[in-house]
Amino acid sequence: MDCPAHAVFPTSRPPPEGLRCKTVHLIRHAEGTHNAAELEAERRQRFMKREEWRALRETHGVAFYLLESVTGLTYWDPPLTRLGRRQAAKLRRELTRSNVTFDAIFSSPFRRTLQTAMIGCPQIECLHRARPWWRKLGAWLRHEPCRPPPVVTTDLLRERIANYTSDGRRTVTQLAAEFPRVNFGEAKDQEKRPFL
Repeated sequence: MDCPAHAVFPTSRPPPEGLRCKTVHLIRHAEGTHNAAELEAERRQRFMKREEWRALRETHGVAFYLLESVTGLTYWDPPLTRLGRRQAAKLRRELTRSNVTFDAIFSSPFRRTLQTAMIGCPQIECLHRARPWWRKLGAWLRHEPCRPPPVVTTDLLRERIANYTSDGRRTVTQLAAEFPRVNFGEAKDQEKRPFL
């Protein structure tokens, strides 16, 4: 019997006998360069430099710093920071320790979300071609799953679509070159603009 649509069970216990259920994990991306830039701009009160920036901050809050009129395209489809990569690696360790595995990974088509998935999902590690043979052997000896789940992107998972440059993304062609094992079939290809 399939799990009823309205059923919710704690993930610490298996579902009632006879029910097949899927658990959905929602994971936000780790720190991107745009997140760090917003915090730094606020800390240094960069909005005080220009009158128009003060007005933009009143309207947009700390996100004013991600407007093209303020920082250009500096934060277009930003990658993870060093801290963000460490956060994703910590996620990997926590998921491994908790024996969490994935049947599939769905992500918005941004560099920061895909980097978080690639670094954070323990099962993805076997996709890394540069992984030394002794690590592959160690994973096999520890019975780590080495069948990576499919990674699929869709624009429906985007956090927001606004006029902030961090909400724009590279084209599917550009993203596919960086993430060759990701399925971009559900992501619309787009040119540099608009923010859609």
